[in-house]
Amino acid sequence: MEFTGGEPTLYKGLTKFLKRIKEEVKIDIKLDTNGTNPSVIEELLEESLVDYIAMDIKSSPDNYNRAASVKVDIDAIKKSVELIKSSQIDYEFRTTLVPDFVKEEDIGKICKFLGNVKRYVLQRYRPEKTLNYLENKPYKEGEMKHFLSLIDCAEIKLLRS
Repeated sequence: MEFTGGEPTLYKGLTKFLKRIKEEVKIDIKLDTNGTNPSVIEELLEESLVDYIAMDIKSSPDNYNRAASVKVDIDAIKKSVELIKSSQIDYEFRTTLVPDFVKEEDIGKICKFLGNVKRYVLQRYRPEKTLNYLENKPYKEGEMKHFLSLIDCAEIKLLRS
């Protein structure tokens, strides 16, 4: 079962709800998160309520606020990264390659921010899913493969279309 956005960690009843699912249905749970609520992530991990976490990394730390379109506590993002990396569950970090927010030089900065990770995924940007950026053309396949080749922080690095 997958819990995704908005941002699932904003819901006050999330922990209680996941506890009930784990007890009654006994099914694996995946959490998609932006990492802005490390205290909730920590609680979910401590109580073994999630089996997989996919965390979005919007851009490099210096571009994060612009990419997220809001002021983001980058220390909270970093804490979530560290909690996830040190957990016993499977995980991925992922970045959607929005040309306005993720340039070639950002990949190295993101890797430095993440440190060594198990899995890092670059996702194709789809302008039709983001009305504010319809004019923003996605990177071509060759450009995406080049970005992938720049990742030096992950055991597994993937492109997702």
